[in-house]
Amino acid sequence: MIFTALLAASQLSPAPFNQAQLDAKEPTWQLARQRVDARLQDPWMERLVAGKVEIQFLKHGPTDHKRLALTFDDGPHGEVTYDLLKLLKEYDVHATFFVVGKMVINRKNMLRQMEAEGHEIANHSFSHPDLANLDLLDTLTEYKATQIAVYDILGHQPRFCRPPGGRMDEKTLRAASALGLTTVYWNSNPGDYKFDDPEKILERLRLNRQNGSIILLHSGLPQTVEALKTFIPECLEQGYEFVLLDGWRGKEQAANPVQRPAIHFKQRNHLKSSI
Repeated sequence: MIFTALLAASQLSPAPFNQAQLDAKEPTWQLARQRVDARLQDPWMERLVAGKVEIQFLKHGPTDHKRLALTFDDGPHGEVTYDLLKLLKEYDVHATFFVVGKMVINRKNMLRQMEAEGHEIANHSFSHPDLANLDLLDTLTEYKATQIAVYDILGHQPRFCRPPGGRMDEKTLRAASALGLTTVYWNSNPGDYKFDDPEKILERLRLNRQNGSIILLHSGLPQTVEALKTFIPECLEQGYEFVLLDGWRGKEQAANPVQRPAIHFKQRNHLKSSI
């Protein structure tokens, strides 16, 4: 499959994560499902099922300039995320936050602060499940629910998404692209979720630093903030620039969409991937 080749080419691997159950009783999730169901007979769904949706996928930026992209998954959280935002503001550094929809609903002011301070808000699903194990309709609903949640707070929808733990199949990539989202992976993973020692995280950040790096981090870990207190000024002193993903959008795209296998109806109104 195309996405398998893309990941293998960068010797990347998904990150461990805490798999959650679908929050299907949440009003925002239910609204999203209604909107997805309402389009089952649309040409839009026909193109998606037939594999005629061009996949937008980004795993790194251009390597001709000293630019890095900080990305933070899973939040927004509480005080640790506020500490992170304070640090980023101190150095006038902007980052991309991949937020979980159900958490956004309870931290609206933090989301507004992120945007006001110049950060990009991206989609990390609504319930934080393993999207690769979901059917097409649930995957669409997970992304759509977070699109709705963010829109209700900020007045616009995210342009980027990342599946929890980086777990995805081609169905997941198609669903994202059908909603106008570019799926973002990474090529620098310091493993802040595995290490409590900020020095270990800093060591791995330095080891994987290269032009065009998309750096995977998490916004609720104090050890991450501590490591960045050294890493950010160090990078700036060495001439690196921290950028948002928008300028890199579309640089990594999969091949001709008509070559993709179809997704078949397994039962009425229930789509499963045949991939």
